[in-house]
Amino acid sequence: MNQKQRDELLLKMQEEDKRRDELLLKVVEENERINERLQRMEEEDKCRDELLLKIVEKLKELEVDVKELKVLKEEVNELKIRVDAIQEEQKRQGNTLTRIEVEHGEKLRALLDAFKFHSEKLQNHENRFEKDEKLIDKNSNEIFYLKSQIQS
Repeated sequence: MNQKQRDELLLKMQEEDKRRDELLLKVVEENERINERLQRMEEEDKCRDELLLKIVEKLKELEVDVKELKVLKEEVNELKIRVDAIQEEQKRQGNTLTRIEVEHGEKLRALLDAFKFHSEKLQNHENRFEKDEKLIDKNSNEIFYLKSQIQS
């Protein structure tokens, strides 16, 4: 092989080395970009894991809240039953009270009628007593006059 061929070969090798170096540089750059993306993905995964942990905690809290709500619902149902019973008792007592008021009203009316009757009767007796007193006074005056006539 002569010098020229060697030089050409050397130049080809240098060009190939240069291309290889450029390709290697591109591979290194691409590798760095991939590493950066991988690191970002790992950070994102870490953030997602933290978010998932928070979500799991919130779900546990919600489970507790749901259990508490079920207990509250049962208590509300018990209160509704009690309120219904109280309303029923109140209605029954209202009916009893109405019946008692009607009965007492009738009795009071009878008492007031009797009181009115006795008042009228007393008034009649008073009127008769007044008449009788006037008559007695008149008779007493006449007797006194007659006695005085007899004695004179």
